[in-house]
Amino acid sequence: MMVLISGITVVAKGNAKPITKDGVEYLQAEKAITKIRITHAQIVIDDTERPVAATSAAAFFNASPNIVLDILNPLIEESSAAIIKAFINKILGTIPLKEIFVEDA
Repeated sequence: MMVLISGITVVAKGNAKPITKDGVEYLQAEKAITKIRITHAQIVIDDTERPVAATSAAAFFNASPNIVLDILNPLIEESSAAIIKAFINKILGTIPLKEIFVEDA
């Protein structure tokens, strides 16, 4: 399967709270929200076992990709928010809070 996607816009927002791990404070994302807009997509499905079904599915999607993407968009946004939150937490979990926010002496 080949998917060509262009015109992707992502806006991500969220909040974090301080947590203590092994006596050191870190930030942890509590909530992440994403808004995603895909302006163009086209798919090609190569299925040697079911070529008619593959061709039909690709034709259906490619005939009106924006309608299909509008239907799938809530799932895409929810999944991307979960992925972004996990990625951010992995990064924030390695940097102590005192190294992010330095106090002036």
